[in-house]
Amino acid sequence: QQSGGHVVVHSAPGQGTTFEVLFPRAGQRADSVAPDATAPSVPRGTERVLVVEDDATLRNLTERMLSWLGYEVHSAANASEAQRVMRGLRDDVQLLITDIVMPGQDGTELARTLLARAPSLKVLLVSGYSEHQGAQRDGFPTSAAFLQKPFDRDTLAHRVRELLDAPAA
Repeated sequence: QQSGGHVVVHSAPGQGTTFEVLFPRAGQRADSVAPDATAPSVPRGTERVLVVEDDATLRNLTERMLSWLGYEVHSAANASEAQRVMRGLRDDVQLLITDIVMPGQDGTELARTLLARAPSLKVLLVSGYSEHQGAQRDGFPTSAAFLQKPFDRDTLAHRVRELLDAPAA
């Protein structure tokens, strides 16, 4: 009401309820509004990234976010599949994004295995468990980092770009 709009509720037993949200007419057309010049740009890239995540929904979402940002994205559901993908790409991957907790070989073991074959690989360890935050310091080079789940596209974009732009260890 303080913005000039209101809500209308229609309800009838056995027929359900409908809510109408009415907004006041805007002063100018949406397509004539200039974009906010102060909004920070989202960093993008073209590097090759391997996403390893056992949850298909999260894997697909991360793939879509990275693709939208311009990266060449490959994915795997587990460590053994990730190793097959890496061999197929001749270990020419710039960034590994892996969940730490996975069935079978976990993400930190996978990262160590892949780093032994491709020492210039950057690693982003991802977990929904905050106690894993120190994992990147336990025997990993400075080319490894941690990202707490859940994350949004902008957070992922900044963390990925920061890691890829960091000098080699």
